[in-house]
Amino acid sequence: MDTLTTTIKREFLDEIVAGRKRVEYREIKPYWTDKLATVRPPFQLRLINGMSATAPEATVEICRVTKNNAEGCYELHISKVLDVKNLAGNRTRPKGEFDRAYFFLWNPAEDTESFRGLEGIMKKAQAGKPYTRRWRCPSKQPGPGDTAYLQRTGPTNNGVFARGIVASEPYIDEYGDRVVKLELDEFLPIGLEISRDKIRAAARFEGHWDPYASGNIIPPSLLSAIERLWQTRRA
Repeated sequence: MDTLTTTIKREFLDEIVAGRKRVEYREIKPYWTDKLATVRPPFQLRLINGMSATAPEATVEICRVTKNNAEGCYELHISKVLDVKNLAGNRTRPKGEFDRAYFFLWNPAEDTESFRGLEGIMKKAQAGKPYTRRWRCPSKQPGPGDTAYLQRTGPTNNGVFARGIVASEPYIDEYGDRVVKLELDEFLPIGLEISRDKIRAAARFEGHWDPYASGNIIPPSLLSAIERLWQTRRA
């Protein structure tokens, strides 16, 4: 699929990733007329907020281009967000509004490659370099820009210990597994993980919540409890 690249203001990038902005506008000028003549929908549009190598960005699929002569602009209609990068920890969110958040699981006994050298990974995250990893996700629901919380399972240090964003649509990998890309930029110190029991107690949650696979959406009351507990452990 052909790809065009352009810059974008951060507020508009966040709106696109959140799914609230479905059309991107560009002025009818020779520059964009020539660029659009080189592609046919569907094509990819890479939107970058800045010039640095770590600038926030998103790649979207453009399904249709219309020419609005009255407004003097091309209307690039977005069908879906394909990928996001460098958005973890920097997204804006209206006050009081929670993102969709999903629960992911890591069993160190079965997956010994992920988080190898965890202390180094945590230091890099603190320095602004998120840990990016492909993660098995049976669910089709998580999408780019959604919040991701990761729980370590097993007998030692069991609990939520990392968070960031989902950075891709779910897709089938070369092994036939459905996966997503996670971009994790925040970690709790070892020993301060948040157990499920503490989450349920903080939320006063009386229903059944015991996810056994990655990609389950977190109910709002539990998400609120996780975020409160997370902040107390970071303080």
